[in-house]
Amino acid sequence: MDKIQGKKIKVRKDEALDLFSERLKQMPQNTVKSLIGLYELMFDEDESDVISVLMGMTQKQLKKLSSRERIKLDAMLKRLFHSSPRMFLGTIDDLFGTNYREEFINGTLTEDDIVHLSTEAIRETFRFEVIRTDIVIKIRNNYYHIEFQTQHENMSIRMARYGLELGINNHFINPETGRFTISVPKQAVIFLEDRNRNVAQNSYDIAYEDQLISIDVQEIKTWQLTTKDIFSRKLFNLLPVLIFKFRVIIEEAEKNNDGQNLEELKKKLIDEILLEVRKTLKCSNEIAAEIAAEDLDIIVYTVGELINYFDNVYFDGQIKELGEFDMTFTEQIRGYRDQINEYKEQINLAKAEGVEQGRELGIEQGKELGIEQGKELGIELGRELGVIQGQVQLMYTRLKMADIDIALELDVDINIVKDIISSL
Repeated sequence: MDKIQGKKIKVRKDEALDLFSERLKQMPQNTVKSLIGLYELMFDEDESDVISVLMGMTQKQLKKLSSRERIKLDAMLKRLFHSSPRMFLGTIDDLFGTNYREEFINGTLTEDDIVHLSTEAIRETFRFEVIRTDIVIKIRNNYYHIEFQTQHENMSIRMARYGLELGINNHFINPETGRFTISVPKQAVIFLEDRNRNVAQNSYDIAYEDQLISIDVQEIKTWQLTTKDIFSRKLFNLLPVLIFKFRVIIEEAEKNNDGQNLEELKKKLIDEILLEVRKTLKCSNEIAAEIAAEDLDIIVYTVGELINYFDNVYFDGQIKELGEFDMTFTEQIRGYRDQINEYKEQINLAKAEGVEQGRELGIEQGKELGIEQGKELGIELGRELGVIQGQVQLMYTRLKMADIDIALELDVDINIVKDIISSL
């Protein structure tokens, strides 16, 4: 028997921990998350192994349920709306059918017209409960409330509660009637991943006697977006979150594959994620003229932190070991757009040389399939085998480009690039 404050107890500590772990398995996941959050208030991040022991979990399981990871993720997402108006107003326009971005560019809307409001609403109950939302913006006299939601699920009750509390927070007295006016903001949800659930509408109705007020909650499903959509719809601040779609893919892989196949699949997923990251960063460079200079840093910072999130929670540091990215927004990440510009200049020079290199290597198939087109259109039409081999050799040996960068630049499957490099 053990003692607590000199009193004998009937259960030993190790037995108590075993019983605690068994009962924990029967608890709903939200309860488990709350308990982990409580422990994280008691122990620092470098003491997470203590929480792991108490919860009877591996470090990997703990990371997936950790409130610290969720808090970091929430902060990253909210920052996308704390950018320049040129960056986020296009998303407001897309959601609510406004034209603010164009008005801002032509000067009829100014930064003074745009105010980020408090995202906390205090309910004056006995406990003074605090409700925290994601984004609340006032543009002129219009209020907008936006929630990021990782899982695709029904949000109508939450949005109704948030909307009413935010309306109470921003109430005013009508000077003509002397009555309080509670102005519910226009609302939207940005969903980050598809969990294939049968989700009801997020809009809701408020009924009072014979009156019915319909609140339409707009939505964007980011997994349905492409970089083309980002350009055409001016959704510039959503560019970094396109890579978030991989989280569902990774978790499905962990659920449905055995250990050996899972490791191989994860290596493939890392290649796909890094390729998508490079596409995202290249796209950010191409929209530079549309946004402010500091917005590029926000995009690149968010992408770097999302890589860090994936690596920490799902890949056990494998991405960091590859040395593809320094994981804490270092000069390598921060200067990525400069690297892209440098690559562009080098590749423009390399286009003609690559085609000529294909000739010099004597690749007859390449000559037949498109050397003349390759001269005119460069890498974009240099997909034919002979030209590709010449381009890959030049980029790999002379420009010292990584296989993923070559695959991205040539728009070729990375496995083809790897095969060509291995034969050099």
